[in-house]
Amino acid sequence: MPSAAVEAAFRTRLANGWTETVILGVNEVFSPPADGSPYTLIQYPIVSSSRPVLSKRRFEEGAARIVVNAPVGAGLHDWLAKAGAISALFRGDKLKFDGVEVFEPSSPIINDDNEDGNYFSLAVVVPYRYQFDAA
Repeated sequence: MPSAAVEAAFRTRLANGWTETVILGVNEVFSPPADGSPYTLIQYPIVSSSRPVLSKRRFEEGAARIVVNAPVGAGLHDWLAKAGAISALFRGDKLKFDGVEVFEPSSPIINDDNEDGNYFSLAVVVPYRYQFDAA
């Protein structure tokens, strides 16, 4: 799991720039919307912390996985563009927000696992680093 500061930074940036679907975070809702409407999940599959020798600074490094779940049969073109818009929210030279530095996000990932029941999932992965002082 990421630190609370990292989760809040990603959630705020996504909420301020993404209005296409409802955004669900980790440990909020485990079932998709009952009406079959699209939704977006934020997950953190990789997180590690480290401390350079002789330093009081700590580093948390990881990746946020942002998954847009579109209804099956809704077509690919529009949803690729929408998932690409999420990548664009986190793209920029030396982009840093709320103390979180992000690196080049992936384009939407498509493979054999995209179709999941009533939804077609498109994932964007955003690597990040967060620096903080030891307590």
